Amino acid sequence: MTETPPENLRQLVEVTWRTRIGLPTDWSETQKANFVEDQALRISDLIEAQMQGQGPLVRQWWDEHGEAPDYRTTVTLIETARRSITEAVLAQELYEQIPHSERDFPEPVSVEESQERELLQEEMRLQDAAGDRDRWIDPLRRRDPSSEASELSRQLWADRSALFRVTGAFLLQARTEDDEPVPTGPSDPLAASFTNQVSQALVSAGKPLDGPGKLVDP
Repeated sequence: MTETPPENLRQLVEVTWRTRIGLPTDWSETQKANFVEDQALRISDLIEAQMQGQGPLVRQWWDEHGEAPDYRTTVTLIETARRSITEAVLAQELYEQIPHSERDFPEPVSVEESQERELLQEEMRLQDAAGDRDRWIDPLRRRDPSSEASELSRQLWADRSALFRVTGAFLLQARTEDDEPVPTGPSDPLAASFTNQVSQALVSAGKPLDGPGKLVDP
């Protein structure tokens, strides 16, 4: 169970309940805020509970293709699963609460406007997450790793699974954005600390430390 929901999810839940679903008019602001927080936490827990079952994604790819997915494919598999699960949970647990009259007649929006809104929302979300040292473990608050971060991850953890390297690349990207030192290679004294951080993140998320996708034998 998550202690607090992601801020962008909490904001989405709050806006939806306040502007589209409606909260009891006789509630105090404290009651309304507590209700929104409880709803956001509940939805966040549902999403995370279903994401814990996505561990076999990489192995399924391996079984179907006879090889481990490359870095970009692994990222896509994980992010696509999270997006799909998030959309499904929101549709069932939040949007179903919207009065039918509003859902049946949505305001028409062009494809261009929709894309612009999505890009703006994503940029605002990423800006809001800037400086948060834990953003690298939150798919909704982190930036994709650069090619440099991805390559460094391959060098540091060539003997670890594809999932381990993907997670490590997000850590390297976040620390680079914050102008913090990162290990330059496996022999760098910082490497052990970064390895421990990735391991702890995977264990906390209920994901395996080892699996398919090793580039070399340990």
